[in-house]
Formats: sequence, structure tokens, C-alpha cells
Amino acid sequence: AHIDDLSPFGEEKGWIDLLHERLSVLLAQALGYEPRIWRDGHRLQGNDQLSGAIGAGVTRSLLLVPVISPRYVQSDWCNREMEAFHAAQSRQTHAAGSPAFRSRVFKVVKTPLPEHLAGSEPAQIRDLIGYQFYGEDESSGVLTEFSPAPTDKQYWRTLHRLVSDIKQTLIELKHSPSAQPSSTIPTPAPVAA
Repeated sequence: AHIDDLSPFGEEKGWIDLLHERLSVLLAQALGYEPRIWRDGHRLQGNDQLSGAIGAGVTRSLLLVPVISPRYVQSDWCNREMEAFHAAQSRQTHAAGSPAFRSRVFKVVKTPLPEHLAGSEPAQIRDLIGYQFYGEDESSGVLTEFSPAPTDKQYWRTLHRLVSDIKQTLIELKHSPSAQPSSTIPTPAPVAA
């Protein structure tokens, strides 16, 4: 959700922009090539139909990285993206090297959901373990988001685990012996964020 990318410090890059930028760099370094990352709202033209452009970007993606927050679970557009991705994924052939219990969705939980929104996540990802970018503050007991600052070790540890898992899944999907070039596994945009 775009509100999650607003920086409380003014004109700095927001949390989502930094995640996108860092995923691009770290995945390229881990894979040895630059994956194409499609992100809604980026590079859309004034004459694009929003629903069509977003639908095309999401359905051509091999993986989806939703950033869960209170705004995300309340957004009709975010829920539509999730539905479109899962509808397209169910029509795609899974690589034989990829376990059936493993999803192509990498649920990044930026902000813990307040109690009144618990259970509001899209049904397709509710059971995913996910990547929690927050933790309990030891002194106050308050759940706090990890800072994208270079000094926050918890943020970077979680980001590196996310990159490692995305890399492994892309390798399984694109480079396993059973992965055959086919129109059922799209290649234009491996990751949607």
C-alpha cells in the first residue's frame, strides 16, 4: 500500500522504496543476473487503465511479495492483486523441484496488525509463515517495526533470509531440470513487489 512508503522524516526514501531497491541489488548479486521486478504504480503511463496494467503486471509474475500492514489488508486494490496472482498461478505449471507446500508468495509483514484487523489478511496467504520485519521491544513490550537503517541488524537478518528464499525459489522455478520453456510459466517479470 502506498501509504506504507511514506517516510516520517520527510523527503527520504520510504520503507517500500528501500525494500524494493535492496531486493533488486541483493537478488542480482545472489543470482548473477538482474531480475525484473514489477511494482504497481511505477512506470505507469497516463493513458494506462489502472486495473489492466496492475493485472498484467501481477499475472505475468513468477513470485509475489506483498508487504502486509493495516492499510494493505484494508485495500481493495491490494486484495485484487492477490486474487489475480493466485488465479494466474493456479493456471501455471509448478516446477517439479518446488515442494507442493511452498508458496510463490513471500509475505513480508512490515507492521503488526491491530487486534480489530487480525484475520483480515487475504485468505490465500493467511497460513504463510512470512517474514516479520518487526519485533517486541525488550524494555517496553511494544511491537516495533525494524528500521531500514544500515545499523538495524534485525532488519538486515530478515532481509537476507527473504533474499535467500526468493533466490532458491527462482532457481527451482527457472533452472531445475524439469523446468521446461513453456507458455505456462511466464518469464517477463519474475517478482512483483
